[in-house]
Amino acid sequence: MSVIRWLMGLCIAVAIAAFAAFNREQVTVIWSPFHPPHDYPLFLPVIVFLMLGFLLGAASVWLNGVRTRREKYRLKQRVKELEKRAQEGRELQSYAVLPTLGKKG
Repeated sequence: MSVIRWLMGLCIAVAIAAFAAFNREQVTVIWSPFHPPHDYPLFLPVIVFLMLGFLLGAASVWLNGVRTRREKYRLKQRVKELEKRAQEGRELQSYAVLPTLGKKG
């Protein structure tokens, strides 16, 4: 699994480097009508906005998983509590004196 992750990362890095190398033309970017336009290489705004989109998507997924993570944490705590109670029950049972059935003494 780790090797696949590294290979995918390497492929993405090579693709980004190739994109940057082949798209070096200058483009004019106007951020707002109140500021002067700036000239950047084409790859720079593209990569910046792709990274921004990735980060916004990751934040959205993370925020949508809060409820699931909270429920998972609550269930883990419940399991620990029940395991502790079961262990206490086993310890009490081992100390209990059980009557013998069917024998008259």
